[in-house]
Amino acid sequence: MPSDKIYDHLVTIIKGFSEKYEGPFFEPHVTLFGFLPGTQEEIMAHCFALAKTLQPFDIRLTDLGYQDTYFQCLYLNVDGTAETMEANSQARRIFQSSRSSEFTPHLSLLYGDYPTAFKDQIISSLGKDLRFRFDITEIHLIRAESEDPKQWTKIQRFQLVRNS
Repeated sequence: MPSDKIYDHLVTIIKGFSEKYEGPFFEPHVTLFGFLPGTQEEIMAHCFALAKTLQPFDIRLTDLGYQDTYFQCLYLNVDGTAETMEANSQARRIFQSSRSSEFTPHLSLLYGDYPTAFKDQIISSLGKDLRFRFDITEIHLIRAESEDPKQWTKIQRFQLVRNS
């Protein structure tokens, strides 16, 4: 999750979209890895292990994009730097995931099912430079058992270890 001014700016955008287009509000975040297998205790242990293997790194938001899926309705792409991709790779290894889906890092701005022309219109109306960079110093464990972000629960934050 971004912090400080970038967090506040992205919350303003997401909240504005959720109100204007009647979509759900959610906090700005980049999903590193989802659909975690195991009990909560096992998942927390894996998250702790993951945090110990990762050093803080930068997230760079690039251009706007969209897909025809609910959670990738409208988003900012994340530069797939070596650190970002390695964080996902480490998560897959620690959680022993055999899921073959490709990791496409992004920060969503709007959830929902909207037509392509509508999303193109939103993108052209933004006209702002949304290219941000922020530091990742911790990972968050979120329980998301439904598509409704109001029902998502923050379980714990795990500090990334800075090796000297």
